[in-house]
Amino acid sequence: NLVDLTLDLLELMPELLLDEKTSRLSLSQRNWYTGKIQKSGKHSLPRLLKFDHRLGFLIGHFMAEGNLNRNERGVNGVEHVCALDEIHILKQLNDAYRDLFGIEGTITKAEGEAKRLRVSSALLGKLFHALFFPNGEKHLSLDLLSRIPDTCRRGILEGWFYGDGNFRSTAKEGGEYTYASIR
Repeated sequence: NLVDLTLDLLELMPELLLDEKTSRLSLSQRNWYTGKIQKSGKHSLPRLLKFDHRLGFLIGHFMAEGNLNRNERGVNGVEHVCALDEIHILKQLNDAYRDLFGIEGTITKAEGEAKRLRVSSALLGKLFHALFFPNGEKHLSLDLLSRIPDTCRRGILEGWFYGDGNFRSTAKEGGEYTYASIR
């Protein structure tokens, strides 16, 4: 549930392990020898996630040009793709992942004339799966959109536009106009 424009990730994913001292969440596993539950993996997420413009931009671009990264064990992270002349957007997204979640990705060449930002974190992949793939297909919940602040909604539209939108100028009957397309 959203409280003061934040999402409690422990409510969204109750199976995560909470570190009471740092208020960060991590994946957990049962120690085969002691039988105790312990932290699994090197990444952790903040328990409370604030919905602001920067998170909105990240979400919007993910909806347009992002995917879950999978391997033989399941979801292993997230990735974004963009054209070579838009590399600055991948750098901006990588900064957002670092600042919001404490996890950095790597930018590599993708197929054709594209670059890819890959953030390898099963924990982050699990979060994005829970938020945007509740029924197996990628979508943004209208319920979530109705409860987030306008600044976050604008960020989502901006990020989505950078991924899927375009500007076009057309000469029409002696005049020229420019339009934007946002899907």
